[in-house]
Amino acid sequence: METGEMKDATSLRFWELVKLAQEVWDKTYSTEEIEPYLLDILRLAREHPHERNNLANCFIKLLKEPRATVEIFQFCMRELRWLEIKRAVEEQMWQNAGNLRFLDAMQQILDVYSEEWLDADIYGYYRDKPP
Repeated sequence: METGEMKDATSLRFWELVKLAQEVWDKTYSTEEIEPYLLDILRLAREHPHERNNLANCFIKLLKEPRATVEIFQFCMRELRWLEIKRAVEEQMWQNAGNLRFLDAMQQILDVYSEEWLDADIYGYYRDKPP
């Protein structure tokens, strides 16, 4: 597989996993039910470090979509802590400064970059992990 094909395959897999997570999230409000799907997205990013730029661009594109799921960003960026995603979130906050609901959602994403994330216990993956 050529590099371009690998990027396309990784991007396609990312969007497939995001779609699955969003479909489950549309049917439930339980983080326990969505967590396996979030873990799949995180695994994809961890298992393809050579695709970081490509995957970061996918996350940034997702961030700009109206159906962006805050939980995807929280779950994945808590471990990955990609600064380009943090900067993209901050940029979105600046561009949407008048939208308090949006700002709250973006702040929830930024919170995962702090040393202590108060909402970590809503996910078994982070609840069972030492800080």
